[in-house]
Amino acid sequence: MKKILYFFAPWCSKCPMTKPIIESLESEIKITKINAEENMKLADKYNVMSLPTAIIFEDNKEIARLTGVFSREAIEEYL
Repeated sequence: MKKILYFFAPWCSKCPMTKPIIESLESEIKITKINAEENMKLADKYNVMSLPTAIIFEDNKEIARLTGVFSREAIEEYL
């Protein structure tokens, strides 16, 4: 089963560009949105160095990581 962890922050200037893309995928795949500012330990655990970051997992194993501004098509390559 595939899922996405999506890391963002309120002050992130690029996050509003990817938020609609993430939201458009919510009916197709399990997505957990994580405010990196409020969940620093979790962001550290997954080595999130820049925002936004979408980490795609399959069977609880990371298969892809997209950072910065990314397209829906970029995510769909892994779905």
